Amino acid sequence: MKTRRGEQLRTWKRLTLGSEDFARLPDELDRRICLMMGAAATALRTSYYAGYSSYSDSDRKFGGGEIAVEARPVLLPLLFQSGRFLVRRWQGSTAPTPLAWDDGPLWQLSLALRPAARSSTTLELELRRGDQRRAIDDQVVVLLGPPTYVLIDDKLS
Repeated sequence: MKTRRGEQLRTWKRLTLGSEDFARLPDELDRRICLMMGAAATALRTSYYAGYSSYSDSDRKFGGGEIAVEARPVLLPLLFQSGRFLVRRWQGSTAPTPLAWDDGPLWQLSLALRPAARSSTTLELELRRGDQRRAIDDQVVVLLGPPTYVLIDDKLS
């Protein structure tokens, strides 16, 4: 497939792994991540009627997709540890920045009263974590959940 300018497009082929493939992955962290994601995907497919399913074990492949809410607190730190989560700061940027996982306490969204001009006050949203305070601005990205995540200074928490 080519673009209008005749440039070759990169096409991504979906990779589907079975449980027998996980052991052959060369990186230990990749094996752990894939096993956990495969287990989470299997748990999502399992129900009271799973014993009556027409699927065989060879049909149970993991090919990616959404990470279950219950699995995110365990899987996201491992995925970020792999160093494969990158962000481009602005459109046209050529060098992506790696993101890290922030395993500190959770940020709390709160309201703050701030002094303003002429003896008035403003009501603003801010994030709080212990003694830390962060204004909600263009340097903070809030990813609504469940659960809700906050991206600050190239760290997701």
